[in-house]
Amino acid sequence: MKNIDLEIETENGTAVAEGYTVGIQSVNIFNWFSSIAYETSAKKIIDYLIEKEADEIAVLKSVYVPEEDRNKGYGNSLISNFLDEVGEVSFVFLECDNAESNEISLKEWYKDFGFESFSDIFKLKDVEGIEDLMFLRMD
Repeated sequence: MKNIDLEIETENGTAVAEGYTVGIQSVNIFNWFSSIAYETSAKKIIDYLIEKEADEIAVLKSVYVPEEDRNKGYGNSLISNFLDEVGEVSFVFLECDNAESNEISLKEWYKDFGFESFSDIFKLKDVEGIEDLMFLRMD
């Protein structure tokens, strides 16, 4: 497992992105999928990754930009830098939150980077604060 912690100094503080890379055979990754997807769906997700010959994936755990600095490109830079840092992974996953404090739809913002909705494929649990599980194929 490789942790990826990125920071960008902004006009009003620090913008940060945190994540990691991990092998798909890791118990931790199955537990993470099980926390947001029903167990049968979590198993199907792992099977899907194995079918796609994915050995390692990345998980983008969080992206934070100070409220006063949003819509100035810091978030875009963090996402781009994270995607550069993940190396030779097959997929990048993230939990898309549905915080009402966000001025834009994060789901649509992540789609601009090529992320797709996993809820279109697999049944997800209704987890407070999480709108969707999203993924990006890196091939």
